[in-house]
Amino acid sequence: MSATEVMEECAETARERREEERLRNVNLDDWLPITSSRTAKWYYSAFHNVTAMVGAGVLGLPFAMSQLGWPAGAAAIASSFAITLYTLWQLVELHEPAPGGGGGKRFDRYHELGQAAFGRRLGVCLIVPLQLIVQVGTDIVYMVTGGQTLKKFVELACDGRCADIRLTFYIMMFASAQFVLSQCPNFNSISAVSAAAAAMSLCYSMIAFFASPRWLVAAANLMVVVHVIGAYQVYAMPVFDMIETVLVKKLHLRPGLPLRH
Repeated sequence: MSATEVMEECAETARERREEERLRNVNLDDWLPITSSRTAKWYYSAFHNVTAMVGAGVLGLPFAMSQLGWPAGAAAIASSFAITLYTLWQLVELHEPAPGGGGGKRFDRYHELGQAAFGRRLGVCLIVPLQLIVQVGTDIVYMVTGGQTLKKFVELACDGRCADIRLTFYIMMFASAQFVLSQCPNFNSISAVSAAAAAMSLCYSMIAFFASPRWLVAAANLMVVVHVIGAYQVYAMPVFDMIETVLVKKLHLRPGLPLRH
């Protein structure tokens, strides 16, 4: 066999391996939480964005406004809105960066965009740790916030008639709800939860300006619980996607319900 034939055979083998990897990735994308469903409506994204970005921190707006005053407070809110809108526009443009839209590679995950910008290894090393810090850290905060607001709701609703229960148990109740919702296969399947969370965030944002009556404050705390339940899932879903990708690609586990559950 001549050297030319050997080189051609090696090139053909390399092409076959690349094609096998491409097909394997396509099949994996059909199963992973972020990419398994392509039938979402545009308003699903609106629900997810409101749920993720409004956050329980909006309850601190009255105090922040009282410290800044109306001119500085209004300017800060307007600036925050402009920055958020600009970064969202950037993400939409970078999702399919090729001219004309669908002709280029679609970047469904932050680390894929990082790999395109910084290289295969450096992109992962730069993006994934920061992304996990934000998402896992936010979920931890939401876990505690959900337990605290659930405890506050029970105290207000019972008006001293219920036995005092430690905060730890309320956090466990919140975690139990998250355990059930974590079985949802993709973002589309939590769209109803996200819509309810977005609606609750808007409602308790208005109620936050009042300190009475008692039932209204209790309702606001219950709305916070519903909101952080949905927000937790929005932040957790990409983490599940990363974990499942590693389990399939690195540990060679078979995609399916046993792996997910």
